[in-house]
Amino acid sequence: MDYVVLAEKVDCVAKSVIKALHKFASPRRVLIIAPPAACKEADLSFAPNIQCVDENSVLPGKVSKKSTQEWLDAKFGKKVEDMRLGLGGHTMAGWYLQQFLKMGVATAAKKLDLSENYVLWDSDMVLLRNYCPHNAQGQVNLMEGDSGKQNVCNIGYQKSFERLTGMKYAYSKAKKQGFTTHHMVINQKIMNRLLETFAPKDSGKHWSTAILEASCPNLETCSCGFSEYGSYASYMKNLYPNQVAEVPLQYERSSNVADPKISCCPEDYPKYFEEKARQRLLFVSFERSCHKDDNYVQTLPR
Repeated sequence: MDYVVLAEKVDCVAKSVIKALHKFASPRRVLIIAPPAACKEADLSFAPNIQCVDENSVLPGKVSKKSTQEWLDAKFGKKVEDMRLGLGGHTMAGWYLQQFLKMGVATAAKKLDLSENYVLWDSDMVLLRNYCPHNAQGQVNLMEGDSGKQNVCNIGYQKSFERLTGMKYAYSKAKKQGFTTHHMVINQKIMNRLLETFAPKDSGKHWSTAILEASCPNLETCSCGFSEYGSYASYMKNLYPNQVAEVPLQYERSSNVADPKISCCPEDYPKYFEEKARQRLLFVSFERSCHKDDNYVQTLPR
């Protein structure tokens, strides 16, 4: 099975993530979707079966950071260009583009020789032990997240998904948590059906535009208005419930692991990962927030 990792650059964090995938998940290939300059500069000799894919080749002529930024500028003005959001310090256009690329990989499946089922994996999530995408019955293991219905971002995710599909946004049965869990097992045909649901052929618009229109009624909502993982999980729960099996939360997210005075690389914190492995977590984050951007915005949900 292929693993797909979105990254702005193949830095020490991405390398640690990919090494852990090779150690604990045995991928057929790891596809890194990255800007062309990052692919050109990347040394991929650190692990086998890695391919760096120019992000501009995934949705050519349809979606780019520039086109996404232009849509946001037209809606909210150029003030959004300098904002940095979330623990990863993304621009708003970058955050939406990342989600478009994760979903859009399915539309380029033939060109990329993508496996029928593949795993989207966030580039700052370090796997700690063996990972099985499916259970013994062949169902996808669908992990519940760390926030529920009252979370401001889940409220935004729910509204946009329901606007786009007319379906009910899904929460876990056990704890009523969302499914935005930094990884997802994807079936390429089902993902393409979801994208067609977002923007039917007779709508005259691209599905990425439909997502922006549904997710961005105002700037505050737009900053946390859509979840690619929550949307795909909800689509599966609505239309293919027998193909998924819920599993409990098994990860931890923290922005306080790295000390900039020591290092911003996971490899320099072995004791932290050893301790989290002893706690039987499946994976933990190593957020790229070691050096916070001066334009980071704390007043928006992300």
